[in-house]
Amino acid sequence: MKKSLLFLLVPSLLLSSCMLMPSKKTSSDTNTSDNPTSTSTANTSTNTSTDTGTDSSDTESSEDDPPTPPVVTKQTISQIKTDSKIGETVIFDATYLRTLTWTNEDLMYFADANDYIWLRVPYANYTGYLANLYTMKEYTVTGKLAKVNNVFEVQFDSEITNRGSVVTLGETYPLSYNPNNVAINVTGIAEIKAKSGQIILNNKGHGVGEIVKFTSQLVQTEYEDANKKAMVLDSDGNTITVIADEQKMVNKEDIGKYYTWIGIISIKTSIPAIMGLSCEYVSHSSEEEAHINVEAAQEVSPDYFKNWNLTSSKYNPAPNNTYFQLFKSTGYIVDNADITTTYNLGMVSNYGDSLSDAGSTNTVKGFYLVNCTGLDDSELKYCPVKDYFGKNIAVTLYYAIRQYDTANHLWQMFVIESLIETA
Repeated sequence: MKKSLLFLLVPSLLLSSCMLMPSKKTSSDTNTSDNPTSTSTANTSTNTSTDTGTDSSDTESSEDDPPTPPVVTKQTISQIKTDSKIGETVIFDATYLRTLTWTNEDLMYFADANDYIWLRVPYANYTGYLANLYTMKEYTVTGKLAKVNNVFEVQFDSEITNRGSVVTLGETYPLSYNPNNVAINVTGIAEIKAKSGQIILNNKGHGVGEIVKFTSQLVQTEYEDANKKAMVLDSDGNTITVIADEQKMVNKEDIGKYYTWIGIISIKTSIPAIMGLSCEYVSHSSEEEAHINVEAAQEVSPDYFKNWNLTSSKYNPAPNNTYFQLFKSTGYIVDNADITTTYNLGMVSNYGDSLSDAGSTNTVKGFYLVNCTGLDDSELKYCPVKDYFGKNIAVTLYYAIRQYDTANHLWQMFVIESLIETA
């Protein structure tokens, strides 16, 4: 009998309306790195960063006597970007949207009626007070204006401290955030692909871009993670993953429906994704929702991805366009025999091939399947390819890259489960 086993994965959701309710905020499944370019859904979560540092209680003032921020004229975010000088202290009122977590710091995303910016906070200062603030609430933010990779940001000022940097304006204070003004309308995922290719990445392969608004079809959810990750597809066959914060945006039952998504273009270890802020159902006919167009899928063998590797010692990411491509492969379903405590199913090219890395750091000639890893005996029934596991039956899958498993050296793919068929 198999039991659960944790391993490290590197990445790349509601009803008719996907607006998220206010909730306590910490980090989410986003980026892990130093000095990104630019960053990030509203909700409650637990900071999962593994970095260590001084507890925020060592750096913040008591709750009864919060420090007074310096006397600075309050501006809009757009005014700050236009009129303020780099290094100056700036202050503004804005809605807290979500946080992206990097290796040693967190990027807190704020937006007002017409623009957005993030507050870059060292991890040691983010823990505690800042990590427990509610998203989709209004705050007064104070920090130092900076420009990283030609993108404006506000950086945490240790002299102001945690409580002085982000001050709540009250539970009932009206939100300034206007998503229709802040988000950039894009015609489809192809435009997001082009924008992501222009993002300057840091030495960890991380970066962030604009807040965008686009419409696409929901074709799969990652129900292993409470449907907080969704695979979406546009009419031209381009695909990307939308990642909610702690509150899901859609459900498995919504697959096939069309949504207008608002979110932040984010790249983590070379893999693009959309950090979701909200979504709204767009009505289509039942025939359109039942049909998933896969004509643009590129047919490859399961070992097609073997030359790309995201481990630090052999870092060789796939070209950016690859992460937006829909693929089609025919192969055989096997379990990774190296892991004896859980089921971890994937696809290989030939019957009898293995998903074992055999102590090597090279990428395995095959791939894992989302919703089919880390399963115990009682959970195996939820894997959509369980009936073909270990059998000499060729199966055809349509899928896109989701993330890279650095512990077991293979890619994990987001499979459109409704299109699984025997060859």
